[in-house]
Amino acid sequence: MGQQYKFSMLFLGLILFLISCGPAAYRGKSNFETTIIKGRKTLAVLPFNIVTESKPIDGIASQSQEYSNRQLGYTTQKNVYLSCLDQFGKKKYNVSFQDILYTGEILRKNHIQYEDIPLQDKAELCNMLGVDGVIIGDIHSATPLLDESETKPDNQRRPIPNKTNASLKIYDQRDGQLVWDYNYATPNVIGNNVQSITKAIMENISLKFPYKKK
Repeated sequence: MGQQYKFSMLFLGLILFLISCGPAAYRGKSNFETTIIKGRKTLAVLPFNIVTESKPIDGIASQSQEYSNRQLGYTTQKNVYLSCLDQFGKKKYNVSFQDILYTGEILRKNHIQYEDIPLQDKAELCNMLGVDGVIIGDIHSATPLLDESETKPDNQRRPIPNKTNASLKIYDQRDGQLVWDYNYATPNVIGNNVQSITKAIMENISLKFPYKKK
């Protein structure tokens, strides 16, 4: 009896440990409920900040890693926007999303470069874009990331085991303050494909997105 009880307690402890080490961490619900739940109609998705820790993989491209990360930041913006647009089209979200082509046009007209976006006052960005809030995020990867859309069919690469941490944040137009954020650590099996990473992030976010219809 004692051994069975001890085994049961060890098993329960293991389950609780695995739950606590889950890939996603959600913060900001109480703050969100008291700040932006009413009256928000349109959000703009901004380019993501991509950071890689190691050197570029040989043969990926001749461009610098900095340029490659910038392009991947725009690719991630597009993937996140399309995912949000899909959920909105299915009537699962109660906010709309500004066309990223229009978002990019406004940013260019105001001479805001990719590198400038994280430094900009978020309330000013919202007013400039004419939206109620902005979505911006970061992806920190242990290895350089790849854009699947630019990989030729006859030159497919096997996914590289990779440690990736990502975050998605929403800033409100009224005061430019952070009102919601979501942090996600992708499983190593996802690899270094930015499309797969973004898909995993958005699948998890769709369950907790603050503008999800109840």
